[in-house]
Amino acid sequence: MKVLSYIFYAIWCFVILGVGVGAGWIGLGRDSVTFEFIKRKNPLPIFRPKTPPEIFGGNVFYLLVLGCDEDRSFINQDVTRRKARSDMMLCMRLDFEKNLITGVSIPRDTLVQLPGYRMQKINAYHVFGGPDLSERAAESVLGVDINRTVVLDFEAFQKMINLVGGVDIFVSKKMKWTDRAGDLYIDLKPGRQTLNGYNAMGFVRFRHSDSDYERQKRQKELMIAFQEALMANKLAGPAVADEAKNLLSGGLNSEEIAALMEFGEKVGQDNIKMGMVPVTEGRDRAYGYYMLVDQDKINSVLEEFLFRPKSYAADAP
Repeated sequence: MKVLSYIFYAIWCFVILGVGVGAGWIGLGRDSVTFEFIKRKNPLPIFRPKTPPEIFGGNVFYLLVLGCDEDRSFINQDVTRRKARSDMMLCMRLDFEKNLITGVSIPRDTLVQLPGYRMQKINAYHVFGGPDLSERAAESVLGVDINRTVVLDFEAFQKMINLVGGVDIFVSKKMKWTDRAGDLYIDLKPGRQTLNGYNAMGFVRFRHSDSDYERQKRQKELMIAFQEALMANKLAGPAVADEAKNLLSGGLNSEEIAALMEFGEKVGQDNIKMGMVPVTEGRDRAYGYYMLVDQDKINSVLEEFLFRPKSYAADAP
């Protein structure tokens, strides 16, 4: 099931920022957050959740987010292999000191060669070695040590939207696309409307007649709409927070999610910056359509988004 690379922007930001408005909901549960006593004159202890730097071991944390295909049978549409190719790859840099999120996505058709493997498109490494090998491939492109890799669960994405009663979105044009092999049916009419989880997924996955910049804009609109829906349905907060763990396929525990929620409360929209690895395009008989990292531009792009080489001590957690 082909999935648009830029959907990362919407999903991950809506986890950190959208769920982040409800940090207080999960922050009071002793079973989900580690607390420490704060000594005061008052004999009753006051509990304080650990801060993000305490939880993650530093002020900067690199997180790789993967969204993967499902291989389906053309006979009966049964899933034959879940999480096959990693067709979405986004590395997020979370700066807990400056309350800043930057991210760089890697196009799925980018050719990368790791030691012991032939040159191939980066999305294929997940097939051979799962998230760990995908992480190594991303590190080879970005030149940073990635602290954690998570794989998105798109069913949980839809559940989170439904838990808040849907999202109020203005659809600027007709969006219609059918992918039977991927079990994807997008049919949205223009105008303002409330989208349920499935239609919200279609809203951000639609990739026909669009530029990458338009898709990023649409996904940011979804993130903001989710924030607003969650604020209007605060009783859904605990259930949304629980589903956030499922969205990340268990890649972050409750304590870590609570820390990110605290962080998300402090991050404004102006402190989110997303970009893409610069590439050149090509086509040949061996690879079909492919991309190559533009070596003349990659360093300036990584510097713009504050990605540091492995030797940069200030980023070490």
